[in-house]
Amino acid sequence: PLVVASVITGLGAINAKSCGKIGGVAVTYYITTTVMASILGLCLVSIIKPGSGNQDDDYVGTEGVTLNQNTNTLDTIMDLLRGAFPDNIVQATFGKHATELTNMTRDDGSTYLKRSLEFKSGMNMIGVIVFSIFVGVIMSLYPEESAPLMKVIQAVNDLTMRLVTLILWYSPIGIFFLIAGQFAGVENFGEMMAQLGMYMVTVLVGLAIHFFIFLPAIFFGI
Repeated sequence: PLVVASVITGLGAINAKSCGKIGGVAVTYYITTTVMASILGLCLVSIIKPGSGNQDDDYVGTEGVTLNQNTNTLDTIMDLLRGAFPDNIVQATFGKHATELTNMTRDDGSTYLKRSLEFKSGMNMIGVIVFSIFVGVIMSLYPEESAPLMKVIQAVNDLTMRLVTLILWYSPIGIFFLIAGQFAGVENFGEMMAQLGMYMVTVLVGLAIHFFIFLPAIFFGI
């Protein structure tokens, strides 16, 4: 509700010509930064390998098991473009299609990775944003007809913002117990901390490169 209401109210309240330009810039910016972040993330994960622990890097797995292995850059980009135009906008709010790698065995005993498109839980953010931009543009073109709906969406946006603010005040308590539950079920604490440390390094390096290199390059390039 927060994303949909904020985008629609923001675009629906401005001039139609400006709205179309802003919407195009927003979609282009989102796609560009997402693709760059995806490529950067895949590169860093393949180099640092956070969470690998003592597992063998050449491990293939059991037949029919979906591997915890990254898809390549092309798969990520295609998933992103495919998600921009979801078949069902309601379904896009709680699920999305993504490429999965599954270990398969041939008749001669050799193994290979089979790519398939699977439905996974999690919001299809880019699909929701693109849908909201189109709705906001249409509402800006017909301000009189869309005025009653705009009031409803504005009210939803205001109420959602207040709800999010309230949740943020109590979220540290829930996060504390979630982390405590994960720590309680760990068998090898040292290995887990090492994997967590490598994960934090990967995230911080990715954020630093994205913030200090990619985003300034886009800003000064535009």
